[in-house]
Amino acid sequence: MSSDVTPIHTCSKLTPYSHSYYKLDGLTVYRLFRENTVTFAENDFLGFRQYIPGTTKRGPYVFMKYREVDEIVTCFASGLRNLGLNPGDHVAIFAKNCPEWAVSDYACCVQSLVSVPVYDSYQAAECQFIITHSDSKAVILTSDKVQFVADMRSKGIAPLLQYVIVIDDPTKPGAPCPEGATHRFSDIVALGKSKPVPDVVPKPEDVFTIVYTSGTTGTPKGAIISHRNICSGAIMLMTRAPPPPPDQQDYMISYLPLAHIFARLLEITILQFGCALGYYSGTMTTISDDIAALRPTILPGVPRVFSKTYSKIYSQIESSNWLKRWAFNIAYNAKLKKLKAGFPHQEAKWGDALVFNQIKEKMGGRIRIVYNGAASLPPHISEFISVCLGCIIAEGYGLTESTACITCGQIIGFDFGNVGAPYPGSEVRLKSIPEMDYSVHDKPYPRGEILVRGPQVFLGYYKDPEATKAAFDEDGFFKTGDVGMWVEGIYPGDDGKPMDSLKIIDRRKNIFKLSQGEFICAERLEEVFVEKNPYLHQLMVYGPSTASALVAFAVPEWDTLLSQEMKEETGAESWGNGAVKKYWEGKWTEGEEEQQTEPVVESASSSSSSSSSSSSSSSSSSSSSSSGDSFKVPMSLRRALSHDTQLMSFILKQLQKTSDENRDKIRRFEIPRGLVVCEEEWTDSNKCMTASFKMKREFIRNKFKDDYQKQLKVIEETNDKRPPSKK
Repeated sequence: MSSDVTPIHTCSKLTPYSHSYYKLDGLTVYRLFRENTVTFAENDFLGFRQYIPGTTKRGPYVFMKYREVDEIVTCFASGLRNLGLNPGDHVAIFAKNCPEWAVSDYACCVQSLVSVPVYDSYQAAECQFIITHSDSKAVILTSDKVQFVADMRSKGIAPLLQYVIVIDDPTKPGAPCPEGATHRFSDIVALGKSKPVPDVVPKPEDVFTIVYTSGTTGTPKGAIISHRNICSGAIMLMTRAPPPPPDQQDYMISYLPLAHIFARLLEITILQFGCALGYYSGTMTTISDDIAALRPTILPGVPRVFSKTYSKIYSQIESSNWLKRWAFNIAYNAKLKKLKAGFPHQEAKWGDALVFNQIKEKMGGRIRIVYNGAASLPPHISEFISVCLGCIIAEGYGLTESTACITCGQIIGFDFGNVGAPYPGSEVRLKSIPEMDYSVHDKPYPRGEILVRGPQVFLGYYKDPEATKAAFDEDGFFKTGDVGMWVEGIYPGDDGKPMDSLKIIDRRKNIFKLSQGEFICAERLEEVFVEKNPYLHQLMVYGPSTASALVAFAVPEWDTLLSQEMKEETGAESWGNGAVKKYWEGKWTEGEEEQQTEPVVESASSSSSSSSSSSSSSSSSSSSSSSGDSFKVPMSLRRALSHDTQLMSFILKQLQKTSDENRDKIRRFEIPRGLVVCEEEWTDSNKCMTASFKMKREFIRNKFKDDYQKQLKVIEETNDKRPPSKK
């Protein structure tokens, strides 16, 4: 074995509940679907909130049973074949989460068609690229996307695309097929019902889907994922999750984009225990209402969602009177102590009755499993949410290319800040990165790029053999590009001793040099600055090779930054020539608030409002809509302060303070000396994040290019004024 890699870490030891689920041999998504629609025939399956007649409001959830979904999938699949689609053909799905999305996916599966998901929030160029590059012959979409695809076809951009199938608008029953579409979803169902076609049963090695990576930089790549790959992920996920109690059905809220592999994997995985899916109403502004209506038992999420939940709960606690804060802290510490000791959550009943049941009720009151994916969750947030909701967050690590599965924590103990041990069947090792000063020989913990091999690892990139070859090493390990280290774990391995736990510490791609030749590992710095400073919500650091210091792009934690309770520390009262004081006194004119400027790159979504499906919202992304962030501070005030020298000076001092308090993690030259203040949260809606919640660094730099260039100039001018160093 090479001296620059660690031994392979793997685990064959299963948890007690692993045997409740399927074995991998011969397994396909087809088998999972067809068998479980019989086993759980009378269980609720796909649910959505219907519109209350005569209004734009949603009512309670209504569900199709497993047997009903089986029937409509059979009809829709037969309809696709009757159109002229053949096994192996590619079908794009371009919609927000809804029952029709799942029906389309399973319909492709039972006829051995290949589904190609397209993010609803992708930019026009990316959507066009995916539909064209994937050689899709049909696209299933919502009415707001029809014109976009029609324009593509009229320009001859997608010559293979023959069928444009629009999902019926629930607010316009019986409406004719819109211009630009070839068929309505209901037309295909009716066609298949009148002319049934036998299933074409796929094999485990057959392609199930092509999932295009989010593309933080460059062009998206299509990861080819087989039935064996996705089923391996489904089995791995379930080896670390307990089944529902006897005679109880699980319900999961579906709002994470189904074009993301983690969300898709979850929905396939839950077939094994007959879980129901409640699709959100299509907008994050009403997700709380959807959760309250569904009362889910399984809650998937990503750091952005959990961070907002944490901020909301924490701010309510901080703004309450001293007695309530005292009671919360007593209950919190008592429950945390018992959880760390391994006691079940029921052991802290008095804390639940006094404090936590009120919080849990707002989330439906019956959550038993919480998943976090897409990126690491700060330890303090993970601990806080786990205690409040009464279940330890299951945090794992994976990529599109590994079907979202590499490692995962077990929900039997706290392992905050880490992403757990390898799943059974997953082989993981680290490789040294000399140029980043990461070595597998580092003490006390080995560090290096994370490499993975196993049945969940994809087949390659569609029509890109060079990228496929470059993605694997000579031993067949996929090179993730993430940097990790092995730390002491808490989970028993095959020999009964605790297995190492993986900790993500950096990203190999996000490194660059400053003019003095020092390497900067951006993500490591950003994580420390944001985690350790209450005034920062989001942060990105960058500096070209010609710069001697970093510029920080910062989204402040606006509500905390401009809180009256913090004025002694911040001195915010004088900011903006008294604008903040005016805001505190309730004299800030809301009418002054401006609308967000249009994004640099056009969105594929039109600005017209139309329903995405029977379960999705009637709103679509507008090129001029705001990001929908959760800050209470009005946008007009944030904009007025974004160039305020006093505010900028305060944040730069905060970065310096964080550096001084974390000298073991932040080197002197890594302290930003320039600052760009961003008034709104970075999201996928304003194109600053990918749909899987990763920063689009180049886009952010270009969006704030003028301010960024000015800050580089300030740094340069400051250097010129400094006296020469003494030797």
